Amino acid sequence: MNQRILLACSTAIVVVMAAPQVSAQTAPREPSATQIEEVIVTAQRRSESAQRAAISVDAVTAEELQNVGTNPGDLTRVAPSVQFFQSSNVYPQTSIRGIGNATLNPTTDATVGFNYDGVPITRVAGSVGLYYDLQRVEVLKGPQGTLYGRNQTGGTVNIIPNAPIMGERSGNLTVEAGNFNLKRINGALNVPLNDRVAMRAAFNIIDREGYYNSGLSDDVGQSGRLIFKVEPTEAVTLQLGLDYHHQGGKGGGTTLLNSTFASVLAGPPPYRQYNTDGKPLGGDPWIDVNDRCDGVDRSPTSTGSLDWDDWFYTTGANSPCRFDGKMDNTFFGVTGLAEVDLWGGTLTVIPALRTTDLNSITVGGTNLVNQESSESYTLEARYASNEDARFSYIVGGFLLDDSDDANFQILINFPNNSPTRQVINSTTKSWAAFASARLNVTDDIRLTSGLRYTHDDKTFGGTSTPAAPPSLTINSEKDWSEVTYNLGAEWDIAPDSLLYLTYGRGYKAGGFFFATPFAGFGPGATGATPTTVVGNSYEPEYVNAITLGSKNRFFDRRLLLNFEVFKYEYKDQQLSQFGRDD
Repeated sequence: MNQRILLACSTAIVVVMAAPQVSAQTAPREPSATQIEEVIVTAQRRSESAQRAAISVDAVTAEELQNVGTNPGDLTRVAPSVQFFQSSNVYPQTSIRGIGNATLNPTTDATVGFNYDGVPITRVAGSVGLYYDLQRVEVLKGPQGTLYGRNQTGGTVNIIPNAPIMGERSGNLTVEAGNFNLKRINGALNVPLNDRVAMRAAFNIIDREGYYNSGLSDDVGQSGRLIFKVEPTEAVTLQLGLDYHHQGGKGGGTTLLNSTFASVLAGPPPYRQYNTDGKPLGGDPWIDVNDRCDGVDRSPTSTGSLDWDDWFYTTGANSPCRFDGKMDNTFFGVTGLAEVDLWGGTLTVIPALRTTDLNSITVGGTNLVNQESSESYTLEARYASNEDARFSYIVGGFLLDDSDDANFQILINFPNNSPTRQVINSTTKSWAAFASARLNVTDDIRLTSGLRYTHDDKTFGGTSTPAAPPSLTINSEKDWSEVTYNLGAEWDIAPDSLLYLTYGRGYKAGGFFFATPFAGFGPGATGATPTTVVGNSYEPEYVNAITLGSKNRFFDRRLLLNFEVFKYEYKDQQLSQFGRDD
């Protein structure tokens, strides 16, 4: 058993300074300019105030998003619990409360999931290019084991675009310019087609030079979105959305930090960190690995009698100077929505298709050519009862059919080594049934619970051709099933103060990697007697989380004070490790 326990607390304080106000009015009223804005979220599949939602959620409004930018990394400025990092590969790494995607295998499920307009994004790379003309972004912290289509053990980011508005003709346009030759333009147009049909179109175009001298770590992209909304009757809402994003430029950059061991002056790579004169490579401990490629002839040449430093940066067939970074990635989505008022509640059906096409060259200490194509079909149906009743519930089901074809070439910077190539074909078929319930014990005390059954069936096939033969071909299939749940209690200790306690269990399915099944040495093995058969799959990851929190507003809702204490207990946490298969 491998367990990891995280215990921490978080606090949010927002203060709005204003002159005292005296009022004898007791009826509900619109918030004044000095009060903190009310934010409505749907994190629990119901519309409710973020301050009344007894869960760990940060809600980022449209105004806040407009002020910080359209890059997902900008979320950290308004939701500090989220860390988004676009590394030197095409897979962004996102963490919530320090827990994130620690696996680099593109076929693994995400620890932190993204949902766009209610649709789970199964490919981590597909979470970029969506941050414009949004209604809000919701950051759900901790394991999501009940209501969401793909279980995530670290948390979920809900990206909610602006929907068409009936009967309103409006639009906006924003033009920006900044350092690093930033040029950005985005806008939206809302058009009523008749009394019951409306359309909203939005776009975002950005072009920014890289932060590295070599031009790496740039931001180039073009995005568009089109949403149609139809309300044939007061009880029925239909919606169809199309979204597109193209990611260009050179991609992320890489910096090498030289070894602090000055005695290591020579030797074969990767041990050599210093020139033969004892000075750090490049004369600077921090080096953009492509800076020294300026002016280098990129045509293949012989290594000749050059020492390794010169070979690495100039003439090696696989050196960084042989390539320039490239991002040519395309993402597309179609999202449907049908909502019907039925039997005093609401039936919601969301079919969707999302595609990802990656064609990139990542340059750095190790160059990576990545060609990948995936399709993901999802369908979710749920019924939510009248939420004003003493006992309310949500029941639903979810289907996923996902396929991915990938071709990777790892270009190692060693003389006379050929590239490592991996061709992968993987599929995931998943289905789930879920339910949640809330009971109003009194006007001030509520009990909540949720239950979900998930079944994942995965296949993994392909060939790995290493720099040193032989090649490895595998075809594997495996399935996992799990029951996850949550329990909670809520207490309105005052009109604007909420105290809550929750316990939840999260699950993330297992997966595969390239390796030859062999007899290994498990715990208790003695001598040369193998005790375990090691295969090419890994098991699911589990998280148990307990949270105690309170949400409060004081001084006529001009002071907001929230706090949480939480404990995460991990079992079999999934991590990436590079190794050699002998």
